Amino acid sequence: MNVNVSPRQLDDDGFATQVLRILERTGFFPGNLVLEVTEGAVIGDRTCVAQPAVLSNAGIRIALDDFGTGYSSLRYLARLPVDVLKLDRLFVAELDGTSRGGAVAQAVLRLGQILHLDTVAEGVESEAQARELTLLGCHKAQGFHFARPVTALELQRWLPAGDLSRYEAEVWGPEV
Repeated sequence: MNVNVSPRQLDDDGFATQVLRILERTGFFPGNLVLEVTEGAVIGDRTCVAQPAVLSNAGIRIALDDFGTGYSSLRYLARLPVDVLKLDRLFVAELDGTSRGGAVAQAVLRLGQILHLDTVAEGVESEAQARELTLLGCHKAQGFHFARPVTALELQRWLPAGDLSRYEAEVWGPEV
């Protein structure tokens, strides 16, 4: 489960404690939670790095959202408690089958590989973009090409009725 986190939440000293309490109360496996923070919220702001560090140490994954659009400092990137880079949709939109169109996307993907981070392309809207990202080595993507946003009721229709046992170990962890 991915959840967006605002800079305001990262400024709250009790945020990490609150998240950990929710996980404990619900029994949700921390390794299946990804908290998405924008790079502007953590790059260069030491006060906002403390919360993700506590959460990362608890097994929660941290994604750096909209990567490449803010005030990127590659120096900080290797020091941040980040597990996932999310390639911003602006760079996906530049994909046009040329080396110049895919240069930034390819650079971010390679950076993710070097730092042993997962990389997810955002805003994939066409088969051509998905194909080009695959050729560039991107194996995870999201966007309207794959699915439009759905309501909770619509999501329930996609899940098999009654028997969710095959999902429990993945969602709730090996303790179930």
